[in-house]
Amino acid sequence: MAAINRITRALARRRDASLVLLGLLAGPALTWPARAEEPEEPRVRSALAEARAAAQGLTEEIRGLLMRELKTGGLEGAVAVCATKAQTRTADYRRNFGNDIRRVSLRRRNPANEPDAYERRVLDSFERLPADARPGAESWRLVREDGGEALRYLKPLVANAMCLTCHGEITEIPPTVRAVIAREYPDDRATGFSVGDVRGAVSVRVPLPPPR
Repeated sequence: MAAINRITRALARRRDASLVLLGLLAGPALTWPARAEEPEEPRVRSALAEARAAAQGLTEEIRGLLMRELKTGGLEGAVAVCATKAQTRTADYRRNFGNDIRRVSLRRRNPANEPDAYERRVLDSFERLPADARPGAESWRLVREDGGEALRYLKPLVANAMCLTCHGEITEIPPTVRAVIAREYPDDRATGFSVGDVRGAVSVRVPLPPPR
């Protein structure tokens, strides 16, 4: 938790104009213009910094988990880790973070990563971006829910060359890896990706305190 707080404070101080704040493109009521400036309201700035820190922390933790498994158990072990340890770590991170955080994808491997309607629209908008804009993109928006406001934040996960070993064209995935995928994910939809594709996103929801 201390690490999250340190990241949050650092991100809150940084105004990174290279990050693209994306709007949803699914109709007038959900349109949010693309912009690089930070929100002006302090409570929204704080929630956005918290969401960014959580997304970054979870992404780095899962990446580290997979890299360690690649060194010890190979590709087959890494796929198995995604089926067990990655989901457990995400649940642990959610409890420690205190807000909702998960990974989602339009072409998910694990059914637990199925996006809701809001996440689906944001993922669609990420996919419409030029490939070189995707790694630096993010989306945030205030929504009304349960009688209050919440900030919803998504950060895309962009496929790189290493991802394709397990998420590329099915004919190019090693047979031993395909066997593990078939065993762990009988309803797998997460193949056929190319480098630069949006593989999914980290999705965060942070409830906001009432305005003062």
